[in-house]
Amino acid sequence: MTVPPSQPADPYGQLLGVELVEVGGGAARAELTAGERHTNFLGLVHGGAVFSLADAALAAASNSGGRRAVATVVTISLLRACRPGDRLVARAEPEHLGGRLGLYRITVVRLPEGELVAVAQGQVSLAGERA
Repeated sequence: MTVPPSQPADPYGQLLGVELVEVGGGAARAELTAGERHTNFLGLVHGGAVFSLADAALAAASNSGGRRAVATVVTISLLRACRPGDRLVARAEPEHLGGRLGLYRITVVRLPEGELVAVAQGQVSLAGERA
């Protein structure tokens, strides 16, 4: 994972090959080129790999505002099958930031067409003072 200097490393994301390419303003973008190691028994990209990409974007986005955040609920709708070689991009953006909770929308698209692959919603518990 390519990590901006202010973002801590994510060993799980590194294991999967997730690249964190943009973090700031409460939003984040993470990318993954799906490989054979990301497939299920059907030869398609495992939904867990798509979920992990979305979750990496959520973690980076929710922790970029100077407050510590931990995901408490994440739901995902998988809309299209992906195959090895597909370049996937997850973008997480805040929908609501409250005193102790934040709600984020995460979209996952396939490049170069920008086809929507998945939509997720993540709730995070926020700690500490607002930045």
